[in-house]
Amino acid sequence: MPVSQQKALMRDVYLAIGSLLLAGLLFYGAMGLPAPRFEPMGSAALPRILGGLIVLLALMLLFNVWRKLRAAGVPISEAKSSADVQGLAKIRPLGVPACLALYVGALDFLQAPFVISTVVLVVVLGMLLSKPTLRTAIIFTLFGVVISVSINLVFTHFLFVDLD
Repeated sequence: MPVSQQKALMRDVYLAIGSLLLAGLLFYGAMGLPAPRFEPMGSAALPRILGGLIVLLALMLLFNVWRKLRAAGVPISEAKSSADVQGLAKIRPLGVPACLALYVGALDFLQAPFVISTVVLVVVLGMLLSKPTLRTAIIFTLFGVVISVSINLVFTHFLFVDLD
């Protein structure tokens, strides 16, 4: 297995571990929220749902890393991480949190529409984390539309939270 692929897999492991920690914080925060009074699911439903989705996606990512390492015949202890200084890799560590901060700021302070903001976030993150081509931009745009419209429908019709 090439060293660059091992580096990418280790970055995926670190991302999954960080995601699991974030999910743990969501679950911990949800424990302190009051029990439901009038709402059908209560105020703790959203953090628990998000935490569950984050755990599911992190476990899927870890399974994918394990499957790739097993297929390559590389013991997990041999996969080492080091700095990658090619192309967009220089701005990725700061680019992703900056994009998320801008997204939250746009939704909170500018009152930007949820669907449009989410599609832009998915496209920008997708282009930042993968090789930027027209094909990937179209794929991430379609994925962003599906995800944002789905989330908006679930929040509006099942959780009774208007995101716009």
